[in-house]
Amino acid sequence: VREVLPAAVTIDTLQEAIGRIRQKRSHMPGMRGDGKVLAFISCKGGSGATFIAANLAYALAAERKQRVALIDLNLQFGDAAMFVSEQIPPSNVAEVAREINRLDASFLESAMLEVAPGLHVLASPDDPSSAPDVKREHVEAIIRLARSKYDFVIVDVARTLDAIALQALDMADLIFPVLQLTLPFIRDSKRLINVFRSLDYHPEQIRLIVSRYRKGGEISLTDIERT
Repeated sequence: VREVLPAAVTIDTLQEAIGRIRQKRSHMPGMRGDGKVLAFISCKGGSGATFIAANLAYALAAERKQRVALIDLNLQFGDAAMFVSEQIPPSNVAEVAREINRLDASFLESAMLEVAPGLHVLASPDDPSSAPDVKREHVEAIIRLARSKYDFVIVDVARTLDAIALQALDMADLIFPVLQLTLPFIRDSKRLINVFRSLDYHPEQIRLIVSRYRKGGEISLTDIERT
């Protein structure tokens, strides 16, 4: 169940619900020719998802000469910018959300930290209390604009599956859940996969990443695949 409408449904409410479904369908793989959105999410805290997302963003820009936007949607305790730069970001997601009526390509780029040629980072808020300022529609507008201006938009998604996280995941071409070879990680990754199934995400969108893999451990990759 993705939408629950009141019994006395109004035209506007119904149109909004249909609009959200249409938007979700339009973001299925292979439906667009513009930049690709890659979402990284931890199956459990401390998986290394931010580390992988930040390093992939840097590698795509520095080695592949792609234009890359790294967006940190871990709104309370995000630190993606710290992984790639010692500079202080000029702005953050919450400040952009508060000025969403001004959002255009130049405003977005001015809010981002330029780490290297082609790599820009939109940082998470410094103050965790600013997180409620960011709404689902703000995330949609930011990602839509970023994907029209960059070859890749890499989103570090908070583990909490709230409206903000779901909006980013809905817009992603590929979703990378990150886990490690321990039972708690495997249990939570299975739960997360089941949630993705219930949200009707295409199986080809989901690419599990095993972080800090060591060959010959008690739990094998085959065990993970079977589970």
